Amino acid sequence: MVRQAPGNCSMRCPTSCMPDTAGQALNAVDHERNQQFTVRPELVEGLNQQFFKRQRGVTLIELVLSMVIISIALVGILSVINLTVRHSADPVIEHQALAIAESYLEEISLQAYSGSASIGRANFDDVSDYNGLNDNGVHDQQGNAVSGLSQYTVSVVVSAATALTGSVNAKQITVSVSGPGVPSLTLVGYKADY
Repeated sequence: MVRQAPGNCSMRCPTSCMPDTAGQALNAVDHERNQQFTVRPELVEGLNQQFFKRQRGVTLIELVLSMVIISIALVGILSVINLTVRHSADPVIEHQALAIAESYLEEISLQAYSGSASIGRANFDDVSDYNGLNDNGVHDQQGNAVSGLSQYTVSVVVSAATALTGSVNAKQITVSVSGPGVPSLTLVGYKADY
């Protein structure tokens, strides 16, 4: 520790070691005591450096970069959510079209293999009567429109009898359904003459 003469200590000790109003300096003992309790600038600089090393702030550049990264991540996540929501009804629509095709195929399959020609769907009594049936909108067995299913189109083709193994004849029934979100769904069944 460097000792300074009383009155020349300036920043190293408080103003009490400066000359008093009578022009007399404090004695050396008082000056030594003041030097022990004075904060030295080199210690303050060391404390400031340690404080700034421990400081955990965020700069403006770091803040902007984190906002950009989060924005890019959100755009990706939201686009996936948008795609998922947009196509979430597709399985329901496809299942609806499949249910329509199955109901028509079942209705036709329950009819007799052959019979007399009939006019009007309510009078159809055999499989061949359904050949060439085209419904704009789904209709029930009596020919009445089913509400809520008017956007679907159903067409039926019944082929001529084909001989299967064992000398059994069968007619191929093809039911095609199209509608919103379903370009074409086709079910094929057979009605055998046994």
